[in-house]
Amino acid sequence: MGTGRAFAVLALLAAALHAPGAAAACVRNEPGVLWNFDGRIAEQHRIRTTLIFSGETLDGVYFYQSQLRDIRLRGRLEGGKTVVLDELDDAGRVTARFEGEFVTRDPKGRYGDSVLACEVLIGLWRKPGSAEPLSLDRKSTRLNSSHANISYAV
Repeated sequence: MGTGRAFAVLALLAAALHAPGAAAACVRNEPGVLWNFDGRIAEQHRIRTTLIFSGETLDGVYFYQSQLRDIRLRGRLEGGKTVVLDELDDAGRVTARFEGEFVTRDPKGRYGDSVLACEVLIGLWRKPGSAEPLSLDRKSTRLNSSHANISYAV
């Protein structure tokens, strides 16, 4: 997506859909493991996000299905619940920010009544002047980064 076109921003569903205390405790310290999440921005743009959890530090990439171009992410996990991810351009400058949380219940009911920890991430993706909803669901794939080949599919 070009610089002239704003990245979609994700609307915070958590406030409307979750009771107090509904944030999950997602604690991971697996610096060599890739965690894949599939999602949609504003329920229309399909994306895949890959994160590496190193304690409270998060690194990764995401891409739009329509573009298949990696966009770098760097951020943090606060208290095992709150996620802050900065989207970075090729020069390492912050171009957008995701703020969200891991939830204990899937608002779309895909996990039934299961209590979740790191499976569903919901929040807001902000680029100056815009805001769109984002929901990310962890894929069952968990890859060791030393053996992973990057492949694009959502």
